[in-house]
Amino acid sequence: MINLHITSTPFLHESRIVKQVRSINKLKEVKGIYIAAKHEDGLKREEGLFEGCTINRFALKSFKSRRSFLGLVVRYFEFVFRVFFFYRGKKIDVVNAHSLALLPLALLFKVFCNSKVIYDAHELETETHALKGVKKKAAKFLEKHLVKYVDKVIVVSESISMWYANSYNIEAPAVVLNSPPYYQLSKVKKISLRDKLNIPKENILCIYQGGLMKVRGVKKLLDVLKDFPEGRVSVVFMGYGDLVDDIKELSKNNTSIYYHPAVEQDVLLDYTSSCDFGLALVENSCLSYDFCMPNKLFEYIQAGLPVVVSDLTEMERFVKNNDLGFVLNLNSPVSIANTLNELSVSKLSKFNENNERAKQLTSWEEQERVLLKEYSELVELI
Repeated sequence: MINLHITSTPFLHESRIVKQVRSINKLKEVKGIYIAAKHEDGLKREEGLFEGCTINRFALKSFKSRRSFLGLVVRYFEFVFRVFFFYRGKKIDVVNAHSLALLPLALLFKVFCNSKVIYDAHELETETHALKGVKKKAAKFLEKHLVKYVDKVIVVSESISMWYANSYNIEAPAVVLNSPPYYQLSKVKKISLRDKLNIPKENILCIYQGGLMKVRGVKKLLDVLKDFPEGRVSVVFMGYGDLVDDIKELSKNNTSIYYHPAVEQDVLLDYTSSCDFGLALVENSCLSYDFCMPNKLFEYIQAGLPVVVSDLTEMERFVKNNDLGFVLNLNSPVSIANTLNELSVSKLSKFNENNERAKQLTSWEEQERVLLKEYSELVELI
């Protein structure tokens, strides 16, 4: 089996695809894996991710300096045709489209090369807050009429799976969570954020890692923390985004707020595991967010932390059903403050046993089982 993954990114930080192709490569039927991506200055046109897996980046030549609608359309079709004609003679057996925009390209391989197609929806793409008006209607029309021609659909949460099944009258897609591999705490050396940032030892230490943007709920948390009684809870914001300067400024005279730049993925959990609680706060600005299961949630779990999440449908269900931490109403400053006041060292042991069970169930090793089952079923049809 030869497998092609198509992404519209330059393939720099695509951790989900990297995990997938490494897992797929374990199948004895696999003869080669390709990743098609967009080229950017400074990147190699072709490079190996590992033996048997090649990344090809396609440099687009049309409308390079223009961001007009026409320019975007022309560049889209250039990418589609360049990828198709590059791989069409390579006997691609299975094509993974990693976004809705790439689904028509994947189906070209199905029509002309008899390839099987997997639609790997990384979010509920037609229900994001950024998609509105005519673009949203066009996206929903496209997905509704194309999804019936794909061989497998893979999604990232149970709620999204049920949405696809109910909206398009298809079999419920397989759920492959965007989680990290199992993390053995006994074999790692924690990197103490408390020591690095000189955080008071008596304070409960929380971490928020990821994009530091208003829509992620960070602004609402900061609004509470800047007036929160000091000497109780400290939150480290780790990452990049529009709010970094605000966080740095607030941290100058407040022991409840700290900032640390993002770190490499391979050492991230070494930092995370030095904290007491992990914060996964997302504003309910669209259905895609309401149904989301962000990778930071699973990173906290693998790091052995109880979690604090916003009351979104999927995260609330998961945390409550598994007794993994606290749920708050992000639109209520009182709810945020009350939840922060509930955090204590004495409650950490309550979640330890539940955390270990959740680590096993949500680890990438378990997601790999689901992924390989879907692939094995397709291999039988090739």
